[in-house]
Amino acid sequence: LVPHVLEDGREIPAGNTVRLRRSIRGGAVLRCHAPYFGRVDIARKDARDKARKEWTIEDVCEYVVLDQTRENGDFYLDLLTKSEVGQRFQGAFVSQARKSEFAPFVASLVEYYNGRNLAKQFIWLDIFCANQPKLTSRDAELPQDVREARDYLLKNGLHDAIAAFDERLIYFNTWNDPYPLQRAWCVWEIFGSAKSGRPMDLVFRPGEQARFIEVLLTDSSKISNAVMNIRLEKAECFSPDDKRAIDEAVADEIKGGYHALNVRISGLLNTWLMNFARQAAAQSKWVDRSLAKLKFEVGRFMETHNDLDGALAQFEEVLRIKERAYGTREHTSVAVTLADIARIMRAKGDLDGA
Repeated sequence: LVPHVLEDGREIPAGNTVRLRRSIRGGAVLRCHAPYFGRVDIARKDARDKARKEWTIEDVCEYVVLDQTRENGDFYLDLLTKSEVGQRFQGAFVSQARKSEFAPFVASLVEYYNGRNLAKQFIWLDIFCANQPKLTSRDAELPQDVREARDYLLKNGLHDAIAAFDERLIYFNTWNDPYPLQRAWCVWEIFGSAKSGRPMDLVFRPGEQARFIEVLLTDSSKISNAVMNIRLEKAECFSPDDKRAIDEAVADEIKGGYHALNVRISGLLNTWLMNFARQAAAQSKWVDRSLAKLKFEVGRFMETHNDLDGALAQFEEVLRIKERAYGTREHTSVAVTLADIARIMRAKGDLDGA
């Protein structure tokens, strides 16, 4: 959809998916059902068919999970066989933003578990493992005790549950300005994981490593800016009540509120991106000078963010590559790298080594 404003002033955001019921007025108007809004009539020119490969995680929840569970208020897990469901807290808790496309999300998990038997890996994904009929119902449609239990568990028990899993993953659709940092519930999950001392591992959309390397090689300041410009207080919720509750919890639980949380999550993002850079350098199939350039930029990125040990390891790799390429240390390019290593050693307090 393009943005669609209802008669009562509510707006269905651009990109939302609606289900076509039938065409009216000679096909010029589509009578549709929009999640959370109900029946809407939309001009045909304001909508287009959405291919299955474009479906978001939200679409899968609405048109696969809720289609099969809404009537009886079931968990999707109730529809699966015992062999398809793990034990309590077995496997990985996966944090994600529902507007991410589903197919690349699944592909990223397959890539993450490369080398492991996929049939034996379990993940906890809210659309499949939480009771979506209750989570997506309007409060007025739920008994008071159910509302209270849901709200208590989301705001209190959720962090304990995240910490109990074997692994904790978060999916970023892009390395810069990822969807999860725009969604308040994802921020709450990241904070809970960090608070437990068991932080999340980062899973990127396939192809993001190549994009990240390109930026690293051409303008690494964009990476630093992405880390420094986090403003989690601007993260949104579909429900204004949920947003208020999370804001209050941040104020109550975190000394310094959102400012302190921004600093903490910026540090996590910095660590994630440095690990991503390190992996990119380790897995690169480039040779000689191209590889030396990549490892130099990774080292410089790490130095900028005070990972001196990591920077030193990268610069020493650069030195080995250059010595192999030039066959001697008596070359100006090798001398530049020796100066880089000396600078890091001096910063570490190793004056003799420098």
